[in-house]
Amino acid sequence: MYTRRQFLSRSGLGLLATAGTCFAVHGDVRDGDDREALPDGAAARGMITPETDQAIERGLAYLAAHRGLDGSFGTHNYRGHVAVTSLAGLAFMAGGYQPNRGPYGRIVTDALRFVLSQENRGGRWPGFLHNPDTAPHGPMYGHGFATLFLAEVSGMVHDRALRQEVRDKLHRAVRLILDSQNIEGGWRYKPDSRDADISVTICQIMALRAARNAGVAVPKSKIDLCVKYVKRCQDLPGGSFRYQAQRGARDPGFARTAAGVVALYSAGVYKGP
Repeated sequence: MYTRRQFLSRSGLGLLATAGTCFAVHGDVRDGDDREALPDGAAARGMITPETDQAIERGLAYLAAHRGLDGSFGTHNYRGHVAVTSLAGLAFMAGGYQPNRGPYGRIVTDALRFVLSQENRGGRWPGFLHNPDTAPHGPMYGHGFATLFLAEVSGMVHDRALRQEVRDKLHRAVRLILDSQNIEGGWRYKPDSRDADISVTICQIMALRAARNAGVAVPKSKIDLCVKYVKRCQDLPGGSFRYQAQRGARDPGFARTAAGVVALYSAGVYKGP
């Protein structure tokens, strides 16, 4: 069973602290580029204290007591939601539990099978991970989190048939993200959206980062376009990030600014103005 530290070290979830393999691999950095060598992970030391462990265990126990009979998570309009289920699965994995291993291993496997079962439910977009029976707003949020989940779990599945299904659907999910990147360089609510916003874009770039870590090919040109979009969302000289690149597109906010920073880190940009 993975420890919390081991999972955070290998995953996109720990990129702010440990920054595993990134898009800016050696040889990609150009003169004047603001990407640099990978951080060594020293910032993560000491983050998981005994008190933190206790809080994590209480949180996981709560999630375990509130899952659906079909392995999904979510309440009210979000019952059976792909994003909520994927985030719950990631939470158990961050707690050190692998599919079918440890006290919560079965819960991870059931959540994984549920997410896999939601591919292309509407029949329009192969690889699209979305449950049309839940809250309809912004299905690309769910697809991004689901792709992140599949990427993180792909190296932990021991059942051969299930492992192959994860790999196949992960590749199709990544292809959908790459194909739905619009002319602005980002993503929005649906695969065919023509505009972009930073909150949907961060979900996709983190999913691509995790997929890249799992060995799925992600063209650097796509990431470069995303980086340009995210930087256009920044208000200068203050440094905060707007919801969209257009001036006046909502006031900059704390959460959107955090998303902007994480998006750049996910793309391998660790320093710059």
